[in-house]
Amino acid sequence: MELVSDEAAGDRWFGERLISNTYVWACLIATGLYALYDRRIQRQRAETD
Repeated sequence: MELVSDEAAGDRWFGERLISNTYVWACLIATGLYALYDRRIQRQRAETD
């Protein structure tokens, strides 16, 4: 599967667009959750030091 293609977006199969969008959103959500987790851990470390 190519992430960048010269095809118009309308020519792609609906499932391919759905899978791509789901993957992108999952990565964004995972990154955001990790950032919140890391921020909370850093704050807890600062309070205990």
